[in-house]
Amino acid sequence: MPHTEEHAKKLADEATDRELMDLRILVVGGGFQYIQMFHEAGFKGGTCVGDSDIICFTGGADVDPSLYGEKPLAETFFNRSRDVYEQRVFADAAEAGKPMIGICRGSQFLTVMNGGKLWQDVNNHAVGGGHKILDLRDGKERFNMTSTHHQMMRPPQEDAEIIAVASRSTRKRCENEEIEVEEPEENADIEVVWYPKTMCLAFQPHPEFQHGECRDYFLDLVDNYILPAC
Repeated sequence: MPHTEEHAKKLADEATDRELMDLRILVVGGGFQYIQMFHEAGFKGGTCVGDSDIICFTGGADVDPSLYGEKPLAETFFNRSRDVYEQRVFADAAEAGKPMIGICRGSQFLTVMNGGKLWQDVNNHAVGGGHKILDLRDGKERFNMTSTHHQMMRPPQEDAEIIAVASRSTRKRCENEEIEVEEPEENADIEVVWYPKTMCLAFQPHPEFQHGECRDYFLDLVDNYILPAC
């Protein structure tokens, strides 16, 4: 959607509506861009799980494959101490019944915490600019979704609503499996997932990078999935 005066007013009205809800988000893993994005969207900052309404796990290193029963490939680089810490945060948030958001690495982490696995290495995703995705709810394409990752979600077959997909990768690898095709498989790359039992929204792109379609789409998903769970 272009940044017209009408669009700017719509975003401002939505931010005001969120501000009136007086919700706090705990950004796990830090990052000024995430904090700024949520502040501009009308949310306040949290300092711990106890004083927060929503928990957000952010981007960064790969998730330790041992968490989903695999050994790392040569291309996999993880931070074990971060995984241990974020597991504790996830457990506390789940016990308290608080909704969670995962962005990029965070989406992969939430997928693993919900019983899924990851493709440890895929091609055609760590690219400049962005790419389109298909929203399975309405069949519409969304454009300019940022893409910086080389790992990808493999949600469990149950208790996962796949919201959006892409058709980009021609190679996917994990410890015991490798898929290689000449052309991207249609809708084979999973970009957005909702886990209703734990109220987790897993969003693979990076909406915090800049204003535009990617952020608008992300905040629309937050409004439709996360806010009703608060």
